[in-house]
Amino acid sequence: MKKLILAGIIVLIAMFAVTCDEGLDADDVEYTDVVYSPDGSQVTIYLDGVKVPVTKAQRAVSRDLATMAYDFLEVIFIDGSYVARNSWELGYPAGISGVHRTLGGVAGAGAVPYGTLAQACLFAGKKDGKTLFGIGQLTSADTGGTSVSPTTNTVTFSIRAIQTGLTVLDGSPGAGANESTPGPSHPRGVVFSSLQFGPTAGTGAGATGYTSNTTTNTELVTHGGIQYPLYKLPTTGQSTVNMQYTFSVVGGNTTYISFLQAAKYVTASPPFAQRRTPRYMEKGAYREPKSLVNTRTKVEIASSYVSTATGTGTVAFDPVVPLVLTSPATANGILSFYLEIPVYMVNNAAPDNTDGKTFTTWKIRTGYGSELYSLDDGVSNGGCALIGLGVDGTGDWLNIDWEWVK
Repeated sequence: MKKLILAGIIVLIAMFAVTCDEGLDADDVEYTDVVYSPDGSQVTIYLDGVKVPVTKAQRAVSRDLATMAYDFLEVIFIDGSYVARNSWELGYPAGISGVHRTLGGVAGAGAVPYGTLAQACLFAGKKDGKTLFGIGQLTSADTGGTSVSPTTNTVTFSIRAIQTGLTVLDGSPGAGANESTPGPSHPRGVVFSSLQFGPTAGTGAGATGYTSNTTTNTELVTHGGIQYPLYKLPTTGQSTVNMQYTFSVVGGNTTYISFLQAAKYVTASPPFAQRRTPRYMEKGAYREPKSLVNTRTKVEIASSYVSTATGTGTVAFDPVVPLVLTSPATANGILSFYLEIPVYMVNNAAPDNTDGKTFTTWKIRTGYGSELYSLDDGVSNGGCALIGLGVDGTGDWLNIDWEWVK
């Protein structure tokens, strides 16, 4: 199963609704404009300064909420040139006003459609680092359909998770186009649906690369009882190898590509591939290779992709990221790398609503948190792919111990 950064969630935004709850002890009641369900699957927002009574237990960020994948959200509503936007983190007010202050450009006019991601969108992810986990679309309103009118009280966003990670499949040969044949070195077989060998169009004249993942250039290696995919570069004849990494969304890119395309490139912040010294965690401590670290092979996102991402205008995120790995004759050993693509949600114009905030720069990454720099096993939140040149990826690994200075 692919690594799922965020399980699908439903975010409920309540608009211009007022409730009351009588009979509560005054010492147990607080007033807020946002209420979270215990499991975090619903978020109810009361707009235009409305405060509703809730118990302190409802107001608090519970353990379940605190341990959810996401803790930061941003929402936008677009009516022509009018933009209402806000962002908030768990435990803080979410208030957003002016969602339909001008309906169709005319105050008090009829319903405004918000059923497409270009009209209403929600991003959910981590406050720390702004890693993007999921993208939400308005799917219903209490007045029916996906339009908002002066009588609409609530709208519901359904969020699709972004999927990333190297995929290991328990299956038979031929189950997938990129599955290696199970054998003694990797009895389960390996599916490389996220990271594949090239060639990839647009990586430059003269670039060469494998045409597919095979048992000769991919295998599983075991570290700390966990199996990690190892991608093996050729030792002779090819100094440049093309690969490509594909981000996906729950439900499949073919049907739901619009969710990924709701993310737009931040032209001032180019996407990049970051090389790292390989590491993994075992028994609470990180381990790194004692020797044979490859510091000479360059890992870069293809110039054509970077040029598109840093060009002019509004450009939708392309989930297929072409890579170029270049090795001099002296290169040898293992390395790892992760990807980072800065994006914003749909529209980066200044908000027109009075409590609106400027747009957030999110990051689409191959992992998140401190484990972004750890090896990706296809299940955990590690974000780095393991690459080998002339080595088998095992060898001796050094235990990295640490302690707080007293």
